[in-house]
Amino acid sequence: CGSGRSGTSMLAGLFSECGYFQGEALYSPRDSNPKGFFENWEINSLNERIIRSSLRAKFDQEEVEVFESLYREGHYWLARLPADMQCVASEEDKVGIASLIGREPFCYKDPRFSYTLPAWFQASPKAIAICVLRHPGTVVASILKELQSIDHLQRFNIRVVDLYEMWGNVYLRLIDLRAKGFEVYFVNYSDLFWESKQAELEELVGAKLNRSFPEKQLARTEFSGEVEVKTAAIFESLTLLASRRFTEQSPDICKVLANGLSLAGHQSNSSAGTTLANSNLPWPANVSELAEARMRLADESQRAVNLEEANGTLGGELAEARMHLAGESQRAVNLE
Repeated sequence: CGSGRSGTSMLAGLFSECGYFQGEALYSPRDSNPKGFFENWEINSLNERIIRSSLRAKFDQEEVEVFESLYREGHYWLARLPADMQCVASEEDKVGIASLIGREPFCYKDPRFSYTLPAWFQASPKAIAICVLRHPGTVVASILKELQSIDHLQRFNIRVVDLYEMWGNVYLRLIDLRAKGFEVYFVNYSDLFWESKQAELEELVGAKLNRSFPEKQLARTEFSGEVEVKTAAIFESLTLLASRRFTEQSPDICKVLANGLSLAGHQSNSSAGTTLANSNLPWPANVSELAEARMRLADESQRAVNLEEANGTLGGELAEARMHLAGESQRAVNLE
């Protein structure tokens, strides 16, 4: 999962030819993804139904009509949904999910999972979600190129600012899901080319993967500009998170990260209509630095607890950990 055009197909390709069921009638390769998308309409449409029904339950009819006039069938991977959007599957859609998760081992790919994951986890508690991330400027440039190359998207009007907001909300949503204990893990697109990260991914899923699948020469979209402070802060904090081993991407760390990114500021009484407007939410320029300080604070807190549980036999180390803890606490306070 993760934003579309972030490397989700390359990540799914690592699971190809490894015995995983990835769906029937997968989309054919195109120039944008010459090795395939590993995606199909059955799962795309199921996730879109869940999103649409959840929108109708959350917002009034007029707001939903505005939203649905902007995003048509097949467009919801680009939809700028609220970061706190809660998606609930209908009984009919639960049957569809149950049928798909019965094809074990499975590996499904759809950017829409970023919002519908809880419904799938409810049906398959042992499943895990792997979220890939890439520089938002590169993602938006790649989406714009994709919009020009697909017939049913060429007349789709969407602002660049909406794409950046969509990108940010997707990852804020996924960080929040991990903070709440869902098995969501984060990986940098560029790290998927490295054998060390591929080995770590194999350890996470408990299976050998198709390590020869990623090809660096297929990463053809480049971005050399700058993005706004809010977007940059989310990306920098995500990069920090994804640089950790999967075993170190704990819910507690993601709670710290969510607080640093002021996720609460996004969890407002927003409507479907207001999610399509420019956001003027306050966003501290040093938010990623604050998130980093809070993450170090969480690490030092855990280290102090671990040493205290050793019955004080490591008195010198415990004192050092407490000093680091005090220093990180003051640093976080100063940044706040």
